[in-house]
Amino acid sequence: MLQSFTPSARMIPMGAMIALSLAGPALGDVVLASRTLRPGEIITARDLQLAPGLAQADMIETIDTAVGLETRVAIYRGRPVRLSEIGAPTLVHRNDIVEIVFQRGSLALRSEGRALDAGALGERVRVMNLDSRVTIYGSVRGSNLIEMN
Repeated sequence: MLQSFTPSARMIPMGAMIALSLAGPALGDVVLASRTLRPGEIITARDLQLAPGLAQADMIETIDTAVGLETRVAIYRGRPVRLSEIGAPTLVHRNDIVEIVFQRGSLALRSEGRALDAGALGERVRVMNLDSRVTIYGSVRGSNLIEMN
């Protein structure tokens, strides 16, 4: 005769129970948008509010974390702000005329280019040299400034 098998809490290893309890949302503070934020806006403290709620892995828990960052997508009023929706401010926009700098020791070469990608400080972007029409890669070092690596 077959007996039905019903697992009990005693049969689940303690490590698995801890992992299960940490995997889901947790009650805590959640940062919400106090107004609708458009893509490309720099976030200020007045744009955010702290509210109790279910915090998830991608949600921001303190207002200071988001202040000074740029929105990548629209964040609607009353919605939680997620880390994936914000990032470092864009210093070079696509189609901007940028200065390309190549420097080794005391040698410094400068040229004009057109940004083919948008990028924040330190990100690699493609740039077309306007003199030679050659596409090159460089790192964003400032507003409309690309350094060749």
